Amino acid sequence: MIYSSDLVDTARKENRELVLAFVDDMALVAVGKSFVETHQKLKDMLKQQGGGYEWSANHNSRFETNKFVLMDFSLNRAKPRPDMNLRGVTIKSAPSHKFLGVIIDNELCWTAQAAYTTAKGAKYTILLQ
Repeated sequence: MIYSSDLVDTARKENRELVLAFVDDMALVAVGKSFVETHQKLKDMLKQQGGGYEWSANHNSRFETNKFVLMDFSLNRAKPRPDMNLRGVTIKSAPSHKFLGVIIDNELCWTAQAAYTTAKGAKYTILLQ
């Protein structure tokens, strides 16, 4: 936590931003009225002075953009989820992603997490038999 504390501090609460970090996993969270607005906030969190890219360079801990995942949360299934371009790399919006052992889906309905934990529990139950 100490290693990434400078990065966590880059979020501006008044701008509805949050950074979650644990060891080598990190999530940037931005809340806005549109995906275009939230994507811009995410880019700003990385590009601003003292932001993610500066932290990465100062800590010799290069971000691997090909490992970035974009999650656009909305209960509206018909709402288009646009791609985000970052330093020449297109990051597509993913329907779900595993973060710190929890599968999160872009509709926040937890069906993927429930299926995963049920299957895992069934596997251990079979092993105990």
